[in-house]
Amino acid sequence: MIFHQVQVVLVNAWSIHRNPNVWDDPMSYKPERFENGKGEAYFGLGRRGCPGEAMAFRVINLVMGQLLQCFEFCTIDGKDVDMTETAATLMLKITPLQLMCKARPHTRNLLA
Repeated sequence: MIFHQVQVVLVNAWSIHRNPNVWDDPMSYKPERFENGKGEAYFGLGRRGCPGEAMAFRVINLVMGQLLQCFEFCTIDGKDVDMTETAATLMLKITPLQLMCKARPHTRNLLA
């Protein structure tokens, strides 16, 4: 018999949000802490989390699958996509992605 050990990591979001060593006045709701890259990416857990997050995670797969199935995508200038990114928490692309889409022939009736 082979036994697998399962390890679970529990994040104490309450403690992270209210740590006085990290935040000035940790008991106050101050979203401006995260403007312009200030602060860490601890925002959005617990009671301050997005109520639609669970639904969005379920729906995004359907939407992306439908987009890829129904459309052909190409860059506007015909060049390869520049994947250079910033050195930030969110890793934003330096060059914005601009695409053209064209409906695939077999899906035109579905989209009409």
